[in-house]
Amino acid sequence: MEQLQIDVVCETVDEFWPGIDKIFDAQGDEKKNELRNKLANEEGMKRISKLEKLLKKNKDGNGWLAGDEVQNRVGFANFEDLSTILGLFGSNSKEQLDIDVVCETADDLWPGILKIFETEGDEEKDALRKKFAEEGAMKHISNLEKLLKSNKGGRVWFIGDKVTLADIMAFNMIYDYLPFILNIKEGEFDLKEHDVLKAFVERFKAQEKIANWIKRRPKTRF
Repeated sequence: MEQLQIDVVCETVDEFWPGIDKIFDAQGDEKKNELRNKLANEEGMKRISKLEKLLKKNKDGNGWLAGDEVQNRVGFANFEDLSTILGLFGSNSKEQLDIDVVCETADDLWPGILKIFETEGDEEKDALRKKFAEEGAMKHISNLEKLLKSNKGGRVWFIGDKVTLADIMAFNMIYDYLPFILNIKEGEFDLKEHDVLKAFVERFKAQEKIANWIKRRPKTRF
């Protein structure tokens, strides 16, 4: 039964590919952008809704898509491939390199997160959470803010003049992953004196599509 559920999930994810192939095959920026918009707002959301239904079938969405642990089988492109298709991976090689730097800087937070996640015992976890929140995480948060400030003083986005994968990864880390591992409410990670990064988080979550998704996304413990 679990293997069947995995197959259904992967086949549902694979339904993204016809729309993705159309974007790759399209001629001209105008046509590509038209197809990207259609994939992001119509066809893509149909598939996302199907995936959400599948998620809810397993413990009402309070776990994984199939079974009780993460499954290794993946049926989708990596973040960079998908971001390129949707126009979120920069407009030139310089921007793509800068996006990689931001994403890798956000990923620097993972060792601390995983250490807390894997630690046994509430007291040990709480001690690690406190140290991570006050010390470990802030080093990388400062690095993220420096990168943000390098683009127009941090008044817009991490790279260029529009949202890219860099903004998505940084926001997701600050708004979702850090609060989750620190056992606090989403969006309530204390950025302390990092006012430029605070303003970025508010600016990003105020984007219409992002705000709508945050309101309607399933409430799970992850």
